[in-house]
Amino acid sequence: MGERKRVQDLVMAVLCLTSGALSFSCSPFHAAERDRTDTNSLGQATPGTQQSLSVTSFSTTLYPVLKANCGSCHGTYVHPLFAVSDIRFAHDAVISYNLVNLQDPSTSSVLSKIGSGHQSVNTSLNNDLERSIRDWAGLMDPSKDHQAPSVRVISPLDQATVSGSLFIHVSATDNVGVTSVTLVLNGKVLNALELTQPPFGWPWDTTKVANGTHTLAAQAKDGAGNIATSTVVTVTVNNVASTPSPPPPPPPPVAEDSYTWISQNILVPKCLSCHSASTHYKGVDYSTYAKTISTGGVVSGNPGASKLYTTCQNGSMPKNSGKLSSDQLNALSTWIINGAKQ
Repeated sequence: MGERKRVQDLVMAVLCLTSGALSFSCSPFHAAERDRTDTNSLGQATPGTQQSLSVTSFSTTLYPVLKANCGSCHGTYVHPLFAVSDIRFAHDAVISYNLVNLQDPSTSSVLSKIGSGHQSVNTSLNNDLERSIRDWAGLMDPSKDHQAPSVRVISPLDQATVSGSLFIHVSATDNVGVTSVTLVLNGKVLNALELTQPPFGWPWDTTKVANGTHTLAAQAKDGAGNIATSTVVTVTVNNVASTPSPPPPPPPPVAEDSYTWISQNILVPKCLSCHSASTHYKGVDYSTYAKTISTGGVVSGNPGASKLYTTCQNGSMPKNSGKLSSDQLNALSTWIINGAKQ
């Protein structure tokens, strides 16, 4: 590093001698910044893993801010060269010139320089610079990370009406890294649903909860133990209760003017004990439609000429099971009048 410093100083000296032609200020970080040491809160000379971690952390935090806002000068020809394309070189310049204080980022000298009106840079840049220095410190030592994650529920949307099955999508980011995200349903943190890797989200079967208003949120944690809970999303669950299938309709009633009705309601209970296929008293068999017509003397359309009707109508039949009621006689007559259908 000593050799690199000497080369930087030599380049700076040459540039200062020719500054009139190049039209730039060669004094942005002069006297006080040049009275630097080769150690810092992180220790520039720290070898191995710690310094590699510092370079990597610097590359994703402070370096992009310096590159974007200071690169036109300190990334080309103005010393110190903390915004050059060589990230390791830029990192070492920041450390060598004590531009940051990772133990107390708010006291970093780069903030004082910008705050004093250096090169008329907008002092609002200090907000980004201090935040990125804190992020750098947090990556180096999680105990110095006091910035909670940012987390929000992406879907469903607030005030949405939902039903059936859906997916709860969550976005979670952190300056150092999100270690876990957990669903908060109706104010209850569901630790059993904790996720440690993106994408963050959970399926939700809304038929398992009551219709009405429910709240959704997500809780995110980082490695330093910082916890953030998203803004609550309120949804209305509206599942239409399924209507049970109606019972099958009863079978249609058997018409009184059919043989089936006559057999079930008159012949079987009143006549079959004597006039079955096995008994066929006096040769009369009412066990089938054909036998009823042929042996029962049924004359289609004429009850008065039909032996089945007349014997029942005059009371001579049935002998052992009680006489037919007037309704039964009317049904028997109607059946014969309508053609004695099967």
